[in-house]
Amino acid sequence: KRGPASIYWAGLRTYGIFCGGNLSISEYLRAVCAMKNRKTTLTRLGNRYDQTEERDQDDRDAGDQFHMRFWSLPEYSKDWRDDLSLKLTPEEGAFLKHRILVSNPDSMMAQILRNQSEEFLNCQSFQEMKSLIGRMPENIQRDYKFAADFSDFLFVIRTLYNIILSEGKNEQARLIWDQQKNQLSRYARTDIDGIISRLGLARNYRLCRFLKKAQSLMAEGDTEGLKNEIRRREQELKQGRAKTAHPGEFKTQEWYGGGQLDYRFGNAKTIIRDILESGDQHA
Repeated sequence: KRGPASIYWAGLRTYGIFCGGNLSISEYLRAVCAMKNRKTTLTRLGNRYDQTEERDQDDRDAGDQFHMRFWSLPEYSKDWRDDLSLKLTPEEGAFLKHRILVSNPDSMMAQILRNQSEEFLNCQSFQEMKSLIGRMPENIQRDYKFAADFSDFLFVIRTLYNIILSEGKNEQARLIWDQQKNQLSRYARTDIDGIISRLGLARNYRLCRFLKKAQSLMAEGDTEGLKNEIRRREQELKQGRAKTAHPGEFKTQEWYGGGQLDYRFGNAKTIIRDILESGDQHA
């Protein structure tokens, strides 16, 4: 539901690269236009006999003041557009690492950049990060356990969802389910109440009811009850568009609804690798 520009803008604010507080993109653009219109008006009303060089210098000074008011950026050359590349320069890599460490020093990404970058890059999935987490602060360890456990919990539901749609014919779903069905009691021990509290979901009564009902059914080993609850939840959300209301009408070997949650592990790995490789250039 969120466009890429909105996501990038949130990142620019989070890391203090954009320094305009909580301004949205549209609010920032309105501010830009207002400042430029004001500068144009002042120029028109100014002394028409000013020397051109002096007016150009005033424009440059105004641009610098505008830049400093809204942005924190690394040094860049005036001809930066002539040699564009997605590869970070050493200066850009150092700047980005610094902004992450300063703006969010207690985040998982900051911890990895500070101490464990190479070890993190050797991990192939979010779940494989367990070997790193024990050396991180307790709040990160807690959140990681919530995230990893919930990914496993939800994957059971997604696997059964595909079994329902294919009427048991999806081979991938059946193979995964064969591994999951003997561990339902373990998945049922997921701290759903803790996750609901951590994410502030208590007001979403229907979602909480579904998660806790699914947990109860896993604890009982009630596979058919869990399937029925999955059908009920999708129909609650989508009414006539619910796929589970039309089983057998979909490609039986196609996977629907996503797999395990990876919490943008791949994106984080790319960013950290880019920062490290920019430092290698510098060396």
